[in-house]
Amino acid sequence: MNRMIWRDDHIFAAPDCPAMDQQFADAEPALYRLECLIAELAHCHEPAALRALLRTIRAQTRELTDLARNSGVYGYNRLSRNGHDEPAKRLLSRSSRLSSRLAQVTKPVTLF
Repeated sequence: MNRMIWRDDHIFAAPDCPAMDQQFADAEPALYRLECLIAELAHCHEPAALRALLRTIRAQTRELTDLARNSGVYGYNRLSRNGHDEPAKRLLSRSSRLSSRLAQVTKPVTLF
């Protein structure tokens, strides 16, 4: 029986690569910008402006969701091959924290 091997090199080069660190560093200011955009919803009364604002919020949310999802999938794939892979465990933790923070920030829009 052939053993399935995950091909995940297209996601990230390694669980602790500098590009990934930079993406997570960029996520914090992006979360702050997203919070500011969501705060603007209360002051937006024109339908066209509201649609544009929601479109912008959705696009920024999608980018952060993709980072959290891709890094989580990559971490799980690495751990499925080696359950003691410490960089993968740290990456999974970072991904979970980002997902949680993103859920907190976007809760008002989700309810809206």
